[in-house]
Amino acid sequence: MNFTESSTWFYTLSTISQTCAAILALGGTFVVFKLDKVQTAIDNYRGRVVRIVQLWRIGARAPDEFIDKSEEEILGEYKRIVTDNAEEVFDRNGIVELYQQLEGVRILTMQEQGSFNMDNGVRLDHDERKRWSNRMADLLESNIRLKNRIYSMLKSSIVLLAVTIVVSIGLLISAPLKLPVGINTLAIVILLAILSIGYSTLAVWKIARSKPIL
Repeated sequence: MNFTESSTWFYTLSTISQTCAAILALGGTFVVFKLDKVQTAIDNYRGRVVRIVQLWRIGARAPDEFIDKSEEEILGEYKRIVTDNAEEVFDRNGIVELYQQLEGVRILTMQEQGSFNMDNGVRLDHDERKRWSNRMADLLESNIRLKNRIYSMLKSSIVLLAVTIVVSIGLLISAPLKLPVGINTLAIVILLAILSIGYSTLAVWKIARSKPIL
């Protein structure tokens, strides 16, 4: 007897395809929502790093060349500037004003820094400017790495689930042809489904635990 004549064959394959499709839809929706948060964080720090690069290269103006540059290119430009100009980049005119504008704090004047009353502002010496600028670049890089990891897991999950769905539906469609398909084929499909569903569930769990640095 051809195994495809058994109702178990149809129920199993239809259940596998429907389950994979549901995970693909629900998991994909959740991942897209998470990616939106990560991209928001990237855009935030991207803008800050761009402003720092602009201060060094052409003052406070915003050139069009940065509009089409990727986050990786902007980050590379920042690292190149810091490497080529060493400590000078952190003493560039405007870096204090930029810090004050982006962080929403008032920088103390030289006279205020010498007083004992520090409640109305913060100090921003050379080392602090350096730490702040490098932290902006580090946070941008961390969020970029997180986005790339999410994309990598998403692509792998989509491929595995899609292959499982296609194989399951393909076997269901071919059943009326009464091809000599045995129980071993069903076992292979079940193992493929377990692998796909298991990996996708793990990927969604890891993505859920990951948090962008805002």
